[in-house]
Amino acid sequence: MLKTLFSIAFAFTVCICCAQVRIGYNSGAVNQAAVLELSNNAAAAPTTWQSFVPPKVDFTNAAFTSNYIWGIAGLPTAGAIVYNTGDGYTNGFSGTGMYCWQRNCWAPLSILVTDRIKLSLSTSLAAYDAAVANTWVSVTAAEYANLLTVVNGSAKYATPEIYMNTSASNGWTTNYTVGGSNNAAKLPASSYIIAWSVRTGIAASNSLGSKLKVSASQNTGYIDYGGALPTMGSIAANTRVYFVLKTPAAITPAAPSYTAVYNAVTHFLGNNATPGSGPEYYILGDGGNPATAINSDSYSQVISTQIRQW
Repeated sequence: MLKTLFSIAFAFTVCICCAQVRIGYNSGAVNQAAVLELSNNAAAAPTTWQSFVPPKVDFTNAAFTSNYIWGIAGLPTAGAIVYNTGDGYTNGFSGTGMYCWQRNCWAPLSILVTDRIKLSLSTSLAAYDAAVANTWVSVTAAEYANLLTVVNGSAKYATPEIYMNTSASNGWTTNYTVGGSNNAAKLPASSYIIAWSVRTGIAASNSLGSKLKVSASQNTGYIDYGGALPTMGSIAANTRVYFVLKTPAAITPAAPSYTAVYNAVTHFLGNNATPGSGPEYYILGDGGNPATAINSDSYSQVISTQIRQW
């Protein structure tokens, strides 16, 4: 027993004298810049590798009324690192991820751990949390507009705002309807579509099953972006509705892209049947190569960004 205690005391003394410790794979010298070094054998099988797991906290706890409150045991210490498990954008925090105490506040170590689409939501937050990834979630007009403030690099494309708010009964301009129109703003290359707004026309509508599609070609090669829209019941004529896409998984083509829509329910995106309605390259069936133009005007707008933030 005495020998064991002596051995432990000796090892502890050596560690103090060296002032450096390596934990894990112990081949080679300790990095001279490190007080503590955690290591894996990079040449070994990945199944032998291990990670560093920082202590977990929950910043949604009522103790944290802002990110300027230390809140945990001990005194505020610059450089302290924790992992926040609280997946809520409250009290000045930006969701789950690693935080460091610096400049007298808990600051996120990276914006990449922050779902900034979720950060823009309020009324629709519960529905977004319950949704499956890459599906559309109905949101409010205010939440749709808030994306432009919260999501870095986001902007509106396809039908301009002025026409999205024009009544179909007053006649829609054929220059700014979407599918195949060279006058509508095309999506920038390699973008993520994060939101979609559509406007009904002269008849009540139902969103069930409709899909947003993108292609770098005007008339061919359209593919689905996100899943089909959920049903919203009956939507009145001349009504604008809004959706966000939960954690978009794909980027648009590596060239400016057109948008088109598969209308599962007639008149969902309008159908301004006034004389002179322009040809729309909307997909007649749920396919990628529309061969026939439809004489109806339909208004659709998207918000996209080239920066992934979720």
